[in-house]
Amino acid sequence: MGIVSACFAFVQGETSFVILRFLLGVTEAGLFPGVIMYLAEWFPNKVRVQMFAIFYLASRSPR
Repeated sequence: MGIVSACFAFVQGETSFVILRFLLGVTEAGLFPGVIMYLAEWFPNKVRVQMFAIFYLASRSPR
């Protein structure tokens, strides 16, 4: 994900921007499920739902 983000510094046209934006979306697609899986394995049942809620709320942008 970081490599694709760094490549945005070298965008020189609409086509390269669209390709990099697509690649960034592909790399970010696994982030949310990966964090949920990590939280499910790491925390005990008592606090798991609270950790899911904190992560979910932190990932939402304010309006």
